[in-house]
Amino acid sequence: MTGILDEAKRLTEVDRQNQYGNPKNVYAVVARLWTAYLEREGSRALRSKDVAMMMILLKVGREMGHHQRDNIVDIAGYANVLAMIEGGFVE
Repeated sequence: MTGILDEAKRLTEVDRQNQYGNPKNVYAVVARLWTAYLEREGSRALRSKDVAMMMILLKVGREMGHHQRDNIVDIAGYANVLAMIEGGFVE
C-alpha cells in the first residue's frame, strides 16, 4: 500500500509534470491570472465567489500549457459551484 506522501510525490513530480509541464512555469501563468483578477477586484478580503473564480483560473492556466479533459470538466464544475454561490444555494 502506497503512503499518502509517496502518492503525492508521484502525482506532483511525475504524473502532473507529464500532463502540464514544470510547475514553476504553470504556476507563474496562474500567478499572473490571479494577480490580474485580484487587481481588478481591489484590496479586500476574499469571498467564496473569488475562490471559485480563482480555481477556474488555475484550470485555465493548466489548460493553456497542455489540454487535458480534466481541466475542462473541472472548469465546468467550478462554474457550477460559482452559480450555486451566486444563486444563494451555498453559503
